[in-house]
Formats: sequence, C-alpha cells, structure tokens
Amino acid sequence: MISILLLILPLLVALLTLVGPKKSVGLFASILSFASLALALYAYWEFTTNGAGAFNFNLVWIKNPAINLNFTVDGIAILLIVMTNICMPFIHLSVNNRDLKQPRIYHFLISIIHFALLGVFLSNDLLLYYVFWELTIIPAYFMLLYWGGRNRKRITFKFFLYTVLGSLLMLVSIIYLYANYAKGGSIDSVSIFNMNVNVDAQNWIFIGFMMAFAVKLPLIPFHTWQANTYHMAPTQGTMILSGLLAKMALFSIVRWMMPGLPDATRYFAPYILVIAVLGVIYAGVIAIMQKDMKKLFAYASLAHISLMVAGLFSLNAAGIQGAFTQAFSHGFNTVALFICADIIQSRVGTTELSKLGGIRKIAPKFTTAFFIVMFATAAIPFSNSFIGELVTLYGVFQYSALWALIASLSLVLGAVFMLRMFRQAVLGPDNPNTAGFKDLGGSEQMSIYPFVILIFVFGLVYQPVFDLIDGTALNVINKVVQIPIP
Repeated sequence: MISILLLILPLLVALLTLVGPKKSVGLFASILSFASLALALYAYWEFTTNGAGAFNFNLVWIKNPAINLNFTVDGIAILLIVMTNICMPFIHLSVNNRDLKQPRIYHFLISIIHFALLGVFLSNDLLLYYVFWELTIIPAYFMLLYWGGRNRKRITFKFFLYTVLGSLLMLVSIIYLYANYAKGGSIDSVSIFNMNVNVDAQNWIFIGFMMAFAVKLPLIPFHTWQANTYHMAPTQGTMILSGLLAKMALFSIVRWMMPGLPDATRYFAPYILVIAVLGVIYAGVIAIMQKDMKKLFAYASLAHISLMVAGLFSLNAAGIQGAFTQAFSHGFNTVALFICADIIQSRVGTTELSKLGGIRKIAPKFTTAFFIVMFATAAIPFSNSFIGELVTLYGVFQYSALWALIASLSLVLGAVFMLRMFRQAVLGPDNPNTAGFKDLGGSEQMSIYPFVILIFVFGLVYQPVFDLIDGTALNVINKVVQIPIP
C-alpha cells in the first residue's frame, strides 16, 4: 500500500493546486508536496528495515494483453523516489510569487510529472511502466509549449518528435516480448530475469529500448534537442528535464533492459561505453565555449549523464553503484544550479554571461550559495558528487584503463567550465545590468539552502546510498556477466 500512497499524494497536490490560492500557489504546492517527502522518508525506513513487502501491490487491470497494476520497489527505485520527492517541493517553491500565466495550471503540470515519475520507478509490469514513461511527456510538452521562451514551438516540436520516436521503438520491442515470451501473462521484474530471449532477437530489442533511453538521457548523437530545449524551457521545466526525467532512463536500463537482454548487453556494452566516454569529453569542451549560463549547464549535465552511462556499461558492480550515487547527487545539484540561473534571469532578464558580473559585492548570500553548488557540480572532495564520480571512474577503470583515463578528463573540464562561468557571471567587474541585483529573499533562501545542506551531508555520508544500490547492482551484473559468451 505504500506504493499506492506514494502515487496518490502527487495527484492530490495536482488537484488541490487547481483550486488553491492563485497568488502564492507555488508556496501552497510546495507545502503540500512536503507530505510526499515525508512519505518517501518513511518508505526509505520501511524498505531498509523490512524490505519491499509493504510496497507490493498487484491487481489485474487488463486481461488481454495482460497488464497488471503491479507495483514494487528495489533499492535503486527507493533512492530515486527519495531524490524526486526531495526536489519537488523546492521546484514548486522556486517560482513562488513570480509573474506567470496561469500559475495554477503550471504547478498542476509539475505535480502530474511528479506522479508519472514515481509511476516509472514503482511499476512492476512492463506495459504499465511504459504507460507512465509516456505520461511524463505530456505535461512536459505543454510546459515547454505554453511557458517556454523564444522559438518555443519549433524547439518543443523537435523535443516531442525525438521523444515520441524513441518511445515508439521501445513500444515495438515491448510488444514483441509480450507476443513471443510472455506466454499470455505479464512481464514483471522477476520474469524479466528468467526470460530466455533468442540471441538474435535480443539485439534488435536492445536497439529499440536503447534508442528511447539514448534520447531521454540524452546520449550523443541523440542530444541535439537538449541545449536549445533547456535554454528555451521555463526554468522549472529544465530542472525536471535535467535533474529528474533523465534518471528514468538510467533506472530503466538496469530494471528492464540489462536483465532481460543479457547477451545483447554484453555485445553492445563496449560500443555504448566508448560513445559515452567520448560524450563526456565532447560535452565538456562544448560547455567551455558556451556564452549562455543555461546552455552551459545543459552541456554540463550531458557530460555527467554520459559518465553515468559509461559506469553502467562497464558491466561491474562498482560502475553501477557509482553511476546511481552520482545520479542521486546530480539530481540535487542540477536543480540547485537552475534555481540559481532562474534567480539571475528573474532579476537581470538574461543568462548571457557577457551581460552579468559584479554580483558578489551586492548579493553575498546568493554568491555563497551559488559558489557551493558550483563546486559540488565540479565534484570537489567532500561535496556530494565527489565519491559518485570517483567510483564511476573506478568502475570504468575495471573495464578499461585507457577509457577511464580519458573519462577522468571530465574532472578537469568540469572545473574549467564551472569556474569560468562563475567568474564571468558573479565575479568580474561591475555591470550596469546587475547594479540593482537583490540578494536572496525569503522563499528563495528556502528553495536553495536545503540543497546547500544536502551537498555537505551527502559529501560526508555515502554508505546508506551505496547500501541501497548494492543488491540490485549485484543481481544485474550476475545476470549479465555470468551468461556464457556464445
């Protein structure tokens, strides 16, 4: 029943937001969302204490094809549920008292994405999982189309086209699995481990799944929608796209694709790992060249996500542990980065680096918070992202020392583009555009300071995160690696 409660609460927030106060709807939605956060923390305690039993729910929805309302969790699902439910109240709060068109609808759509995200992490039926996967696209599309910036129609159409085409290929793969291997039943997280799919068929099914995941992450060369979309989208939409929705694909790779298609995973892993490592370097170099803060953050996110993918396809437990530890931290850091970008944009009207500077002198609170988030993103020691990135590189090293060495350049590139951005945006000479820059207000402090605290907390305490990931990582690796090479 905990699974059902986790799903119901965001829906209640969405509905109450539609009839709540219009002026402070962001604060109202944020307060309501703390109920989901409290439940997520209880869910973590229940899972670590008693296992997944209290989360299991199974009810026949459609008999033919067999689709069940089947929900459960594993350690990685709990980790991502906690991350999502921590971020959502502050995403709502970050836009409180801003001048928005239809603010109630705006926060309603955020809550619907919240509901769909949790559905992806909780679903224990492959077709049900696909329903929630597709559901995330609809509210995101309307957020981008209605509240986006210049050229939003063209850019949103490209985002929608990429996402739908990728998802269509995954749907074809799912239908093939049900038609040939489900034997009239449903496919859940247990049966997927025991499914003996023909080796040749595995390769085509793997391509169908991976195309959807490569677009959602995104992974080069399927990333061309990302930078313009992140730049054009309302900032809360960008927080969700980068900080939260990309984690669906990482989760799906280890929940459904790797255990169900072990031979194909082994075959394609070297190619995907190389693409991912090259993506780390490509994104880092392009980030250094950016003149707009939001585009720079988009490529920074691409570099981090690419390293996580390299960790997954190193096909060892350390790589998976590092990837999801890094994903957990990346969610917080990315949301915090875009909160800082949103504060700058709300005051100056732009995120172009050439039009910024001189903020340090007149906004010390903002500068300090931004400085901490910036260094956490660059993975300095004792920040929350340091160990995740280190263990991911260790996992890649177990696969190939050469590719690990190349991937480790991400540490250098990340420091370069983040320090350059901070120097231009916050330090530097006084700029007339920022002369009236106000320091953090009350709701802004409440939206950014919790992430600053989390950066230090998870910069020192890592083991609970590793403990959650460990069991699932070992099960997946044992399934994939111990399959004899054909």
